[in-house]
Amino acid sequence: MTAANAALKLSDNSYLDSLNPQQRQAVLHTGGPLLVFAGAGSGKTRVLTHRIAHLVLEHGVAPHRILAVTFTNKAAREMKERTAALFSHRGVPDWVATFHSIGVRILRIHARELDYQPGFAIYDAGDSLSLVKRICKKLKVDPKILEPRTIRSQIDRAKNDYIFPDGLVSWSNLPPQLGQIVAEVYERYQEELVAANAMDFGDLLCNVVTLFTLERSILEHYQEQFQHVLIDEYQDTNKVQYKLITQLAAAHQNLCVVGDDDQSIYAFRGASIDNILNFQKDFPDAKVVTLEQNYRSTKTILAAANAVIAKNERRQQKTLRTENEQGSNIVGHKSFDEIDEASFVSSEIARLLAAGVPASEIAIFYRTNAQSRAIEESLIETTIPYEIYGSHRFYERKEIKDILAYVRLLANEYDNEAFLRIINVPTRGIGAKSVANVVAYAAKEQLAYFPALKKAVLEKSAPFMKGAGGKKLAAFVTLMNELQARKDQTEDILAAPDSMDSYDEKVNALAGLINEIAKKSQYLERLRTQDTPEAESRVENIYELMTVASEFVRAAVNNGQNAKLSDFLDRVSLTSDSDEENIETHTDTKSTEPISLMTLHLAKGLEFDAVFVIGFEEGLLPHVRSIDDAAALEEERRLCYVGMTRARKHLYLTRARTRQTFGRQSFYGGVPSRFIEDLPSELIDDRETGFMEWYG
Repeated sequence: MTAANAALKLSDNSYLDSLNPQQRQAVLHTGGPLLVFAGAGSGKTRVLTHRIAHLVLEHGVAPHRILAVTFTNKAAREMKERTAALFSHRGVPDWVATFHSIGVRILRIHARELDYQPGFAIYDAGDSLSLVKRICKKLKVDPKILEPRTIRSQIDRAKNDYIFPDGLVSWSNLPPQLGQIVAEVYERYQEELVAANAMDFGDLLCNVVTLFTLERSILEHYQEQFQHVLIDEYQDTNKVQYKLITQLAAAHQNLCVVGDDDQSIYAFRGASIDNILNFQKDFPDAKVVTLEQNYRSTKTILAAANAVIAKNERRQQKTLRTENEQGSNIVGHKSFDEIDEASFVSSEIARLLAAGVPASEIAIFYRTNAQSRAIEESLIETTIPYEIYGSHRFYERKEIKDILAYVRLLANEYDNEAFLRIINVPTRGIGAKSVANVVAYAAKEQLAYFPALKKAVLEKSAPFMKGAGGKKLAAFVTLMNELQARKDQTEDILAAPDSMDSYDEKVNALAGLINEIAKKSQYLERLRTQDTPEAESRVENIYELMTVASEFVRAAVNNGQNAKLSDFLDRVSLTSDSDEENIETHTDTKSTEPISLMTLHLAKGLEFDAVFVIGFEEGLLPHVRSIDDAAALEEERRLCYVGMTRARKHLYLTRARTRQTFGRQSFYGGVPSRFIEDLPSELIDDRETGFMEWYG
């Protein structure tokens, strides 16, 4: 296409009119690998959604042949909504989801090729840790030498790197003897998962890569289906995600990745910045587009953030620019201690609120959760409502996990972790000895725990089934059989043809099953007899789970889809941190909006009119664990950059001369963060507190 024809084409497509020249380059790229470096606030989501629209509207690519991968369900929903607004008359891409959601979808279809059943359970972190603990106990691993939590973390990190038990010793940073112990636990852990027909989160990706490696025809099927692959937040991908992406794109190389190496802050989760920095080595023919126009922050904020991040050596060179106003100088404040720091922050927030800045547009960021304590006390004292991001999440609450464990066991009787969780919840007199007898019997019979117990009840030959203990175990089986009948009835209702008469019955079917579980198990009754505000809150949470179930079915029916119990469990398992109810609010006046408190890691992807980044001290930012590691130090600098670029209009940076840490003064004694040296002094208003002064 000639330049003239291209210009004519653009004039016919109003959906392209809002793009700047660099965004258009990325959207109009026709085929082959494309790398988009999207600086903070530069409109990367706009590029992704408009590129999908362009592929569909101008190149005739069927929506179902586009795979778009995000890191949160929230981002996936937003992308679907925005693409629907651009070309809903052509259909909306069905494969817009997180890595793990895509993995589950593929594995549900092809599980048998990997010796799993399609109804496999998905173990969360708690289930995985529980399984590791049991294996460690069997193998007599001394927790003083290796804690189960450490072993689970090693296994999780190994899966992020697509490392299996036989390669763990050479991969691990542990001494060889300890690495061998982890490898042994890892191997047994995988055997137990297969026996329980369960996968953990790492398996949802590792197993897809293994499937594609072993079954070439299946890989070729998905390569043919996905003519274009688009990856959001590419700087956050780990090695197994990289392998999956390159497998899918190997045939046609129509791979578009969008990300910002300057915002790569998740190495602790296994993310590898090398994936984005080495993209041009992996794909030598790649077109590279850099988005440097920022639509969020003032010129002052951007200039300061650019000065900080420019000191990193391993990065793509770029300088954010903006057409926004110059804005006021950044406020830098040095306090005597963390109490003085908190007092300053509270007083400035009060001033901003009085000036008309909405509370919802004010945020405080910190490097570690412990820093929030002094801030919280000061906000409470000054009666400023606040909410903390990252508190206990809805699906991690005990009552929710308990009720869902019943549902999981009904859906997959091989789910040993679900069985162990509910066998005596609520308490029904089944003690640890009885459970141990069931586990031993299951091992002898080479069965999962619940099938083994059902066999023992049916045959009445196992010694432990005699007496009161046996009656209680038999009562549990009877309960589960009754609930199984209700579960089968629920699935029949959900699978029945749609009709006006059946609509309400369908929508309420899954919620009814959960209600039946909560009642028949006496879970609700036990909570109500406690007659405490905490117990009442837990009851309300269970009813909220019923609401979630009804909304899930309603959405499916309204979209002309069958609502399946397995799909509901997948949705619950795959709900990420940023999608869950993970905000703890502290306010005495419900009508008053709260300000936001969170760690710098949680701040990524958000933006506020006014931002406070506290604790600009060596040992905090950068963190003490990173100071002697060049790569880790660069990530700390990126973390600082992320915090600064969340601010639209007002940015405050604070540090303390001394700070109490775990009941004693900080080891670093309030030495100013090295990042302060990078800030242009003419952009900082320290109000004569000495924020920019260097000593140490």
